[in-house]
Amino acid sequence: MRFRRIQEVVLLGFAAIGLAVLALAGAGGPFVSLAVPVAFVTALAIPRAWMESRRWQRAWTVVAVCVVGASLASAAGGAPLIPVTARLALYLQIHKLFNRATSRDQEQIAFLALGHVALATILFSGLRYAVLLLFFVALAPLLLTLLHLRREIEQKYAGTPEGGRDDQTLARVLRTRRVATPGFLAVLLASSLPLLALTALFFVALPRLGFGLLAGRAGGSFLVGFSSRMELGDLVPLADDRTPVMRVEFPDGVPSSARLATLLFRGTTFDTYDGHAWTRTTGAAGPPAVAVPPDYGLVVPGPRPADQFTVRVLQEPFDPRLLFLPAGTRAFRFRGPKPRRPRVVVSPLSWEADGTVSYREAGEEGVFFEALVGRWSDGPRTPEAGRRRPAVLEDPYLELPPEPQRLQELARRLTAGLDDPRARADVILEWLRSNFRYTRSTHADAGPRPLEDFLFRWKEGYCEYFSSAMTILARAAGLRARNVSGFLGGHWNDVGDYLVVRQSDAHSWAEVEIPGQGWVVYDATPPGEAARVTSTGGIFGWLSDVLDAMRTAWQRHVIAFDVPRQLGILRAIGEGLRWIKNGAVAFARDRRNALIAVASLAVAVTVLLLFRRHWRRRARALAPRTGLLRASIDVRSLAEARRLLGDLERVLRGEGIERASHEPAERLAERAVRHGPALADATRVAVHRYAAARFGGQPLRPPDRRALVHGVNRALRRS
Repeated sequence: MRFRRIQEVVLLGFAAIGLAVLALAGAGGPFVSLAVPVAFVTALAIPRAWMESRRWQRAWTVVAVCVVGASLASAAGGAPLIPVTARLALYLQIHKLFNRATSRDQEQIAFLALGHVALATILFSGLRYAVLLLFFVALAPLLLTLLHLRREIEQKYAGTPEGGRDDQTLARVLRTRRVATPGFLAVLLASSLPLLALTALFFVALPRLGFGLLAGRAGGSFLVGFSSRMELGDLVPLADDRTPVMRVEFPDGVPSSARLATLLFRGTTFDTYDGHAWTRTTGAAGPPAVAVPPDYGLVVPGPRPADQFTVRVLQEPFDPRLLFLPAGTRAFRFRGPKPRRPRVVVSPLSWEADGTVSYREAGEEGVFFEALVGRWSDGPRTPEAGRRRPAVLEDPYLELPPEPQRLQELARRLTAGLDDPRARADVILEWLRSNFRYTRSTHADAGPRPLEDFLFRWKEGYCEYFSSAMTILARAAGLRARNVSGFLGGHWNDVGDYLVVRQSDAHSWAEVEIPGQGWVVYDATPPGEAARVTSTGGIFGWLSDVLDAMRTAWQRHVIAFDVPRQLGILRAIGEGLRWIKNGAVAFARDRRNALIAVASLAVAVTVLLLFRRHWRRRARALAPRTGLLRASIDVRSLAEARRLLGDLERVLRGEGIERASHEPAERLAERAVRHGPALADATRVAVHRYAAARFGGQPLRPPDRRALVHGVNRALRRS
């Protein structure tokens, strides 16, 4: 491929990466993100003659002044600085792409692309940024080398017509295929590997501050059904939303599908039902008794679990900022986003009296926690977060909706003759599972009391109806109960061996307090409908798992890289060095005689090499005298040759015959032709003698130099 074409393609690819990174970050807004690719494609079709036109350049100058002025006015008016800067950076690149006539313009395009990638590091941190950054670093050595060659070529062959501009030669060199050969390009691309290694080394070695000036600037999207109010049916729209909420690893080994299908992740609890929607009124609570950040121990009343297991959860950023702890969590270790500035924080978490936990800082990197989860044979227990401090004297977990007579009558009929609280809750659970059907469809004839319609008319509904019925009927039977929204099930990623919990896995269940046993989970939704763990199917499903595993690895090992991990790497390096040192000492101790022999041989070889070098230097110092005389003659001839060229340039400059500093001396003879053949011949002879003395080693004496200059002067007088 021709040099100009290769250099243009690499430059445009470099600029496209920078524009794509900022556009994908959405810093300029949706309109700008759509306008940037259109402007980029349009810039490719602009002919070079337009770019070199004065009118074209003046028009773009006016546009640039207007855009910069509007950006300054927007910033002065209180607009966020980062989006304003991003929009201005995008415009500047588009401006240069429409005006890329010279090598200087192309260098500015490259530096603007570098600025785009640097700016995107605080706006965009997903896997797409990692892929674009990889291509950016791979193209950087190639582009910088091609730009340098282009600049050198233009400096050599371009200039003014009076100074010897050679447009034909410049165009021919830029069209050549001998400069950017495949081997040359391969070497430059391979040189990006050390650059990538150096980038990784800087990433690991640079000290972390423990806080981020631009961290925690925004949370994620809003999760419906997890705020302080939930209407029946709020979770239905999430059934087809495959957006990941969290990824769960099991360091103790992959559990069975049956256990995965019953693993609940607790989000929000609700205590008040008004007949149509649930709300939460429980107040805040202090941290648990065992809290030494980042480790927290939770009080789970009731019997000890039969066994326990560990989960590691990487949770995506969402609002509200709930921590989706598994039901039955007894202790956990939390690592959240870095605070915006160094400060003393009592706790990065906030606690509710119902066991709900929220995190304070929010950012794109999400949060990570490792939880120790207990497993009971009769269902998971819910941890207590602290003492509840209700704002009213009534117990919210016993309140019934308005006009609850039919519900109370149903509860009395179901629990008749049962004094044991656990037995009453169990019979309600079994009745709901046996007599009702799960469906995602809605009923158009829903009245003002949808829960009673579900119990007495439809006999079918989605999980919110089952959990609400379980909660209200348990209260009507005299048991304290609350409604909970969270997640159940998920998709098993066979590539990364972890569980992906999506928004479509949103679920609702009830928690009933059994005296002496604590809060027990009661999921009234039929198990065949609620419990589900999907797995990969087909090549496209496998590719989806691969991409998700790559995204998770990037999020965990790069975005969430912090001081503890950095210290862990340094400790691992120290242990490795100690292992090497101990191994070397043991090897030297066991093979001492062999090492002494090898060292003696190395010393002997070194002495022989030094003696040989000394002998050669002495031989050169005793060279024949004729060689020294010849060397001195060559030095004098070189000086006379340089003097001859200077005299020729001085004489010919008066006639307007000049050459640029990068041009050969033969250009003087070529440009002397227009002053007559006599001057051209005399100049050609002088230039030939200069080249023979300067590069051919032929002697040139001062009388010869003066005679050559005199001949050129005589030819000038004749012309």
